Amino acid sequence: MIQRELTFEETDAYQLNDETEHWGDISEAIYDLPNADKEVMPGVSWGECGVVFTPAYWKIQYLMHNSGNDFTINYRLGENVLEEVVACLLGGFGLKAEMGLAAFERLVERGLIKQGVEFEPILEALKEGFEINVGKKSHYRFPNQKAKFIFEFLNRPDLNNVPVEDDLELRCWLMGVKG
Repeated sequence: MIQRELTFEETDAYQLNDETEHWGDISEAIYDLPNADKEVMPGVSWGECGVVFTPAYWKIQYLMHNSGNDFTINYRLGENVLEEVVACLLGGFGLKAEMGLAAFERLVERGLIKQGVEFEPILEALKEGFEINVGKKSHYRFPNQKAKFIFEFLNRPDLNNVPVEDDLELRCWLMGVKG
């Protein structure tokens, strides 16, 4: 396992979460971690707890999560499973994240993420220009195809029976979504 620290240019591309506020309750455990060069198993060293994906990093994540503090990060884009699936359908290979998020927000603002929605309003919303960077107009790639996927999804007969309580059933249900 090769470990290296990310350069500033690489980390600048990510939104960094400052987790140091959670270290108070686990500070003793941080100092009790083995030295960074000590091996967890042959060929794998502990590494530094501040370097992403090292064993020390994961140990600290585990300790923070179980410290009893509120350590929740909201990874949701939508208010319900329909919005989450539509957000996923709007992203993908060849589409910048900013464009997918802007398209998602437009559909939410216009109330187009609902069961039984018509095709044309979705298509029109995706065909309109977007201003992603200040002063720069962009167009959503593949609006016809994405609008078709979203329309088909939001008009499925089983949308009232999404199996959100069972992970495996939900996964199987999601595998049936085109796009």
